[in-house]
This record gives sequence, structure tokens and C-alpha cells, in this order.
Amino acid sequence: MGPMSPLFIFAILFWSIVLGAGIYSVRRFLRILEHRGSNETELAALRERVVALEESVEDVRGSVERLDAGQEFTTKLLSGARAATKQSAE
Repeated sequence: MGPMSPLFIFAILFWSIVLGAGIYSVRRFLRILEHRGSNETELAALRERVVALEESVEDVRGSVERLDAGQEFTTKLLSGARAATKQSAE
């Protein structure tokens, strides 16, 4: 049996496959970790946008409440003016 016996060739092929698969697996794992980091960055940006949107909605809600209060005040003034007009007409 020489240095290129079938067992030697099989051992070289086996370890080449094992090391190749190991390197491939490590590279895939690293890519997943890198991709996960970019997802977290995107999620952080989306969270910021949602917070800004919630603040905008709260601002609009406050404005609508002020408009509602103003409209109620105006309605009371007008109904009071109508009542005063009716009393003075009678």
C-alpha cells in the first residue's frame, strides 16, 4: 500500500467535506447575525416613526378637543343670543 491508498484518499475527501461544511456553516451563521443586526436597526427606525406618529395623533386629538370646546362655547353664545332676541321680541 502506497501513500495514495484508497483509505488515505477517503480520509482526505472526508476531512475536506467536513471542513468545507464547517466553513460554510460558520459563514451562514455570520450572515444570519449580520442580517439580524440590520433588522434590529430597521426595527429601531420603525419604532421611532411610530412614536412620532403617536405624538402627532395626540397633537391632533388635543386640537380637535379645543375646536370642540370652542364650538360648544359658540353654540351656547348663539343660543343665548337667540333666547335674548325672542324675549326682547315678545
